[in-house]
Amino acid sequence: MKLQSRARTALNVLLLATGIVALLAIGYALITSDRAVVAQEAAPAPTPLPGLLPPSGGAGGAVGGASDQPTLLKPDNFTGVGGSGTITLDWDDVTGATAYEVVQWDGHVSPGKWRKLPFTSNRTFNIVFSDSSAVVGGLQDDVSYSHAVRAKSGSNNYSPYSSVIHTLVENPPSVPAEFKATKGKRSIYLDWDAVPGAASYEVQQWDGHASPPAWDALPFKGFTIKFNASSATVLGLLNGTEYAHRIRSKKGDRYSDWSAPAVAKAAADAPPPTPVSPP
Repeated sequence: MKLQSRARTALNVLLLATGIVALLAIGYALITSDRAVVAQEAAPAPTPLPGLLPPSGGAGGAVGGASDQPTLLKPDNFTGVGGSGTITLDWDDVTGATAYEVVQWDGHVSPGKWRKLPFTSNRTFNIVFSDSSAVVGGLQDDVSYSHAVRAKSGSNNYSPYSSVIHTLVENPPSVPAEFKATKGKRSIYLDWDAVPGAASYEVQQWDGHASPPAWDALPFKGFTIKFNASSATVLGLLNGTEYAHRIRSKKGDRYSDWSAPAVAKAAADAPPPTPVSPP
């Protein structure tokens, strides 16, 4: 009898232990699941792209549902060129389109979203259309902006959005001022005012021996150039011969306009001045 009682007690203890382990396993599974749900809710949503969204309010290119108007194709070859506070957008004409809408990504609201131009956020963004092109204004220099465009016909017929483009607003550098040329022995010394923000300069020399005559970037055909900050010496010239040069500055992928030409004669009676670097 004592043996049976001990066996029964041991069995009860085993069953109790098994139940506790099972409850702990279920609790752990529930906690892990809750953490996964919280982590998923906290993860940022992917940025929506206009090219992947249907037009507002409908499908198939028509806002508000079906339309008896012809289906418009999305604008192709959508490009952007940054300027000083502006971006010039251009795209192919869409047959049947009577107008276009351009959207810009607004990252200054939370969460960020696409907004039809014009609109006001951290600054006022405006747009001026001209056929199948437009100029977006009110932009900040050295900042990249994202745009997409769609065609419109009537009051409720829209094409799909174009591909999304990202354009950097770059303020082009200014033209080097006070560009001067001084004669030297088989050389000409060039000098100009430094352009703020310019990374480099390009000098061209008039080539009257080309057919037809044209401006050619130095170095070429045995003519060489040595830059020193905001000055340069052109070498390989013929004494007694007159040469014309012009210059432009470069910042990133943008160039300034060309300066007015500076003309000087290479001569043996005057050595070029010693280049002096600005402080």
